[in-house]
Amino acid sequence: MRAIFARNNIKYSILDATTAPVQADMLRRFGDTSVPRTLIGNALVEGPDEARIKQLCR
Repeated sequence: MRAIFARNNIKYSILDATTAPVQADMLRRFGDTSVPRTLIGNALVEGPDEARIKQLCR
């Protein structure tokens, strides 16, 4: 994911999915703690879908 963001000059923030607060939030929002999972605005991208990420960041 970091390579996709770097390649496309996209600024991003990382949440550590190994911490209890982030895991609790992921369970509440998504029902599981699988990664990678990217939120762009209100859109959820699961996995390294570069085309979708680029589309949402336009």
